Amino acid sequence: MKKHLITAAIALSTLLTAAQVTADSERNSYIDTARVLDVEPIYETVSISIPEERCWSRPYRRNHHQSSNQQSSYTGTIAGGIIGGVMGNQFGHGSGKKVMTVAGTLLGLSIGHDLSRDAGYPSSDDNFSYQSDNHRDRKEHSETTTHYESRQEIVGYRVKYRYKGNRFWTRTRNHPGKRIKVRVQVRPLHDDF
Repeated sequence: MKKHLITAAIALSTLLTAAQVTADSERNSYIDTARVLDVEPIYETVSISIPEERCWSRPYRRNHHQSSNQQSSYTGTIAGGIIGGVMGNQFGHGSGKKVMTVAGTLLGLSIGHDLSRDAGYPSSDDNFSYQSDNHRDRKEHSETTTHYESRQEIVGYRVKYRYKGNRFWTRTRNHPGKRIKVRVQVRPLHDDF
């Protein structure tokens, strides 16, 4: 307990001394202005992201049964599901036969769907638009990419100034103009107690 009281007393004494020194320095100082001699901007390289949209079109083959106003055909998807189901049924044995039939059907549906889309037939979930120009059909695509540019930005200023015949350097956030405010502190040169 006694140890804690001594530690608290030392901490309190240190805080009071620091507060007294701060108060003394405030009393023994004043604000003045100094003439600015030179200002150099301080640059920092920053990276800026810039989104860019790129659009293009390409011709595609249209199913002769499908007009531009109709929904897409599911023939390839259905055929793929049937073929996949038959093949899965051939590989399964016992209770696994049902599982293989379902798995084959799902895989066949997916493959049939992808092949229909790759053959140039539009699918209901494709993310593009179609245009017909003189009986030639085109598929419009677009994508957004991001590229980065580096640029120099001013983050502050290195300022050279003169006060009472002496030259000093400092760093400021903003351009100081022709004059800069300085705090002048006066302290005697005798030994401190």
